[in-house]
Amino acid sequence: MMTVDYAYKTKDDNCIACHNPRGAADKKPVSGGHKMGKIEAHDKYKYLTQKDGEYYIYCSTCHTVHNNGPKKGDEGTIQNSFLDKKITAVNGNFCAGCHEDQKTLTTSPHNVQKFEKNTDKVAKLKAANDTCGACHEVHGDGGYYLFSKSYGKDFEKICSSCHNTDGIASKTAITSSHKMNVKPKKEMNIYLQDGNIVCATCHEPHGPEKGMLRDMGEKNICFACHSDQKLVDMTKHNLSRLDYLSDKDKKKAAANVCYACHTPHNFHKENRLMWAYKQDGKTPFSFEMCTDCHKADGVGFKKVPEKTTHDRIFKIFPYREKFKENLFDDSGKVSAEGSITCQSCHNPHVWKAGTIEASATVEGDISNSFLKKDVKDKFCSVCHGETNAKNLFEKYHDKKFRDNRSQLNRKMLEAEVLKNLFEIQHNLEKIEGQK
Repeated sequence: MMTVDYAYKTKDDNCIACHNPRGAADKKPVSGGHKMGKIEAHDKYKYLTQKDGEYYIYCSTCHTVHNNGPKKGDEGTIQNSFLDKKITAVNGNFCAGCHEDQKTLTTSPHNVQKFEKNTDKVAKLKAANDTCGACHEVHGDGGYYLFSKSYGKDFEKICSSCHNTDGIASKTAITSSHKMNVKPKKEMNIYLQDGNIVCATCHEPHGPEKGMLRDMGEKNICFACHSDQKLVDMTKHNLSRLDYLSDKDKKKAAANVCYACHTPHNFHKENRLMWAYKQDGKTPFSFEMCTDCHKADGVGFKKVPEKTTHDRIFKIFPYREKFKENLFDDSGKVSAEGSITCQSCHNPHVWKAGTIEASATVEGDISNSFLKKDVKDKFCSVCHGETNAKNLFEKYHDKKFRDNRSQLNRKMLEAEVLKNLFEIQHNLEKIEGQK
């Protein structure tokens, strides 16, 4: 019964016949936007049209042409615009009538009514109580998840369009972040976009809590992916367990044990590992990541090693590639061209290798203290031999012992050290034979 001349193909063409750039409603053209047609996940939504056992969404799912329109001359809003009142609005949010799983947005920081910074767009959205319109374009420019098509599928662009120093969410501007658009190294039950980690992997943008973090079944969201490092929670590197810290510092540490060293956002861009402290530019990061705390005026002032550095391994050492997992460059990366650093012996997340014992109240010794397994026997012994390695390992941080030894070593020429390569080869063969 349509009188408008148009090449009708689907039920929605009854609307598009007018709502197109050449139609009678050319000021309100409809193209793109909300998904139309057959809906697979139909059990999640009400009000879909059923046909031959399939479920569909049409313009008429949300709109009725004869009721609830704006007054003549007024601009339509999310509260009218010929929206069908049979769709129950949740707390004034029309979209939540179908998208009930996102109704927590009403109490979320992403609810436009809670925005602190006002722009013309924000003011209009607030006036219309359009809680979804700040992010989603139902018609026209709506692309991926109804975000602006200009962002494509890039969550970093989508989120930073507000979370930047000049944006609506400037108070929570993001200048650097956890690695994005990378694939996890193992299979995990987490939100991924095309198999990649994105902002929405950790954040539920409709969530009501501060930070809008997803529930991943762990008390600490980081452990959902970094499960091999969750033992840190029971160690002295969980700062909330240090009795000499202030209640304020302990409370902050208790919120997330990882945040004492790492910050997922707004770390200094030259830092690695999302390091929470600014580098001084003088100390190699491979050492600074420990001395940021283990210094006289740091949180770890009770455990400041007297001596930390190892002599540089000679470039001619022939087994660098074989033992590169024990060698680290100045930036803290594993490297065959690297040196012996704190990381060579210590794993800051595991108090005693091979155990899951709680250790927050245990005094460290040569058998624990975040020491990696078999470093002395499988690495130190290669150069120093079994007997010397034990003595050197136990007294590694002893300044008096190390200084006396250094005086002796300075008298040795590189040519003399080269003579020890035969002994090193012998030690290596001995260790290999024990495997």
